[in-house]
Amino acid sequence: MNANEIKAKVDEIVSKLSGSTTALNKHKKDPEGTVRGFIKTDVTNDIIKKIVEAVKAKLNLDEARSEERRGGKECRSRWSPY
Repeated sequence: MNANEIKAKVDEIVSKLSGSTTALNKHKKDPEGTVRGFIKTDVTNDIIKKIVEAVKAKLNLDEARSEERRGGKECRSRWSPY
């Protein structure tokens, strides 16, 4: 797998995990097993580990952005209208 294929696979896995609470919970318990389940081709353990780390990083980034948006909305809701 080259870098572009890895990136595409990471994006695909993150999309699937984001759309399913069950899959996301499974990923939190067994990230490597979940990634292996999404990848149908035979890849090395090093590639699996890279994909697992990239998926974790992307999910954490998405979660942080979501938290920022919630915080922004809470802050704006306290502003008094002019």
